Amino acid sequence: GWAYAGILGDVVPVALTNFDSLFVLLASMLHSSIRADSWGPMLQALRVLHGPDRDTLYQALFFTGHVRFQYPPTSLVSLDLLSALGFASFRALNAINLVAFLLNAGAVGFLMWLLFGGRGRTVGCGYPGLHPGGMVAIGVAAAFVFYPDVRADVLGQIQVWIDLLFTSAVIGWLLGRRLFAGILIGLACTIKPQFGLLLLWGLLWTEWAFSCGVLAGLAPVAIVSLFRYGLKAHLDYLNVLAFLSRHGESFFANNSVNGILNGYVLSTNSLYWYSL
Repeated sequence: GWAYAGILGDVVPVALTNFDSLFVLLASMLHSSIRADSWGPMLQALRVLHGPDRDTLYQALFFTGHVRFQYPPTSLVSLDLLSALGFASFRALNAINLVAFLLNAGAVGFLMWLLFGGRGRTVGCGYPGLHPGGMVAIGVAAAFVFYPDVRADVLGQIQVWIDLLFTSAVIGWLLGRRLFAGILIGLACTIKPQFGLLLLWGLLWTEWAFSCGVLAGLAPVAIVSLFRYGLKAHLDYLNVLAFLSRHGESFFANNSVNGILNGYVLSTNSLYWYSL
């Protein structure tokens, strides 16, 4: 990454490598970022929902305006609350993101302790040669150089919240707190509904506590969203999902399965950004 950063920087004028992005992230700890990859579209969606065009949210914003708001209306409930409390500026939201990022790094460290230290001693099976403290340090360090997580924070993406929820859910699962793990996954579903596949998995494997937790985390937010934003906005979101299922992108910053596969298969230059 460092070797080619100069060349790539002439093509895409943004921080490309793990460590370049980490430098930007660390700098943002002192001077909060105003980047708004998620926040911009989400705040625009809130303005539409609170205006006269609320019944045409996705048509006006996603399909006509080409604004990449690809989240369900349920994702706006927390942002709506933060807006009411006066924390809807890009700097405030990115400051919250930074806290979530640091909490996730700590959660990864705790997860490593459970896997290679504390939990091993609890169940009576150790890991010779692996010092728990060293594994915790590796876990925290890994969180700081994991490119999708670092980039999400640098760009101002709500993905950081999902990362924290998922890591915490894994911890809850390992500790035997199936209901708690399910609640966290349910909250993640309010932002990215694709996590609902884990509910199907829980039902198939008769993990009833986990499945009930997913519903307990999802249902209250969904009910608030329905009453606040209307049924039509939620039904129209299905058209967005249908569109996304038929279109892929190969841009290097898209680290989803869709993005990676399109990067391998398509002949387009993945270093260039192509909008809708």
